[in-house]
Amino acid sequence: MNRFCVIFVSLIVCLLADDLDDFASFDSIGSVQISDKNEKTTNLWRGELYGFLDVLSALRVGKNGENGYRVNAELIAKLPLWSDSYIKSDTILSHREWSRDSSDEAEFKELFLFTKLGDRVDLRVGRQIIRWGKSDYFRVIDRLNPIDSRDIGLIDIGDLRLGRTIARVDLFVDRWDFQLLALPENRFSKTRTQTKTDEPNGVSSAIAALGSFQSFDVGFYGARIYNDNPMRSDRYSFFGGAIDKAVGNLLIKSEFVWLDLESGDEQELLIGAEYAGFHDITMALEAVTKDDTKEAAGRITIDLMNSRLDINLMANAAENSSGDTSGFYRFWSNYEVADNLTFSAGFVVFFGKNIESEKRIYAKIKAGF
Repeated sequence: MNRFCVIFVSLIVCLLADDLDDFASFDSIGSVQISDKNEKTTNLWRGELYGFLDVLSALRVGKNGENGYRVNAELIAKLPLWSDSYIKSDTILSHREWSRDSSDEAEFKELFLFTKLGDRVDLRVGRQIIRWGKSDYFRVIDRLNPIDSRDIGLIDIGDLRLGRTIARVDLFVDRWDFQLLALPENRFSKTRTQTKTDEPNGVSSAIAALGSFQSFDVGFYGARIYNDNPMRSDRYSFFGGAIDKAVGNLLIKSEFVWLDLESGDEQELLIGAEYAGFHDITMALEAVTKDDTKEAAGRITIDLMNSRLDINLMANAAENSSGDTSGFYRFWSNYEVADNLTFSAGFVVFFGKNIESEKRIYAKIKAGF
């Protein structure tokens, strides 16, 4: 653990060194990246109602893989109550028809009440999604919400998170957002091979301190939660930190977490960077090391036609302690046909020592209303 802590702390010191002289000049109140402190509420009395319909279809290439489709209908509503208070709902109706999985599902992705308890305190109660950390590809710090991994490789992690009932208080002090959370609902992540297992009973808890400064954001996190792996239901604690810093066109990020598991202590360290210095091209790379595995993910995005068309290449690979490698790579493109109508198509290849290569081509249509 000491080795991971030294690396993480050293990285923070290096990233913050040229900003230490600027602390005295910060405004008294600032916007925190992960917080919704600066949400516009002046127009909420009119309310909001909008939604999406997306159809994803995939076809295997060769003998391995799954054929099928998935249809999602999502309706998002925001109902104003009294001043600076509202109810937000995000409802998803889904029909899945895959080779190994056929189901109809309906759930609230989010359904919560937001209100202000004074100038510096916000309260959210209900089912919600909370993103912790800085990573776009790995769940080092981002452990509060379970995920739907049944279509992993075809969908970005931002669309995989599942809602969870949470009571959350945010206290804003200068450039800091202090969060206190109680999580009475425990949910398992959804997997292809999931079997019926009773979800554990008990209230989880979490705290965070998030700071947003002139050229960097930093966060410190702690929680006592249940494992969202359906094969396990043990309770564990974790403590960690995350930071990102902009240096010109380069965004540098890092996360560190210490896990107190029933099987023993574990540590994870992530280092990543995103570069947008080339015209209409963005490149990102993240790598995470754990006690027994190493994993990396990279992505290149090219924007064309005034950002109506983008071309993407992503690769993910992991190596365990035995030297076995597994992962996937994906090539796809998104085209904005019209306002609120996007067409996507691509292919994905999964590989690994203990699995035969699985290849699939897929297409997706997403319409907003």
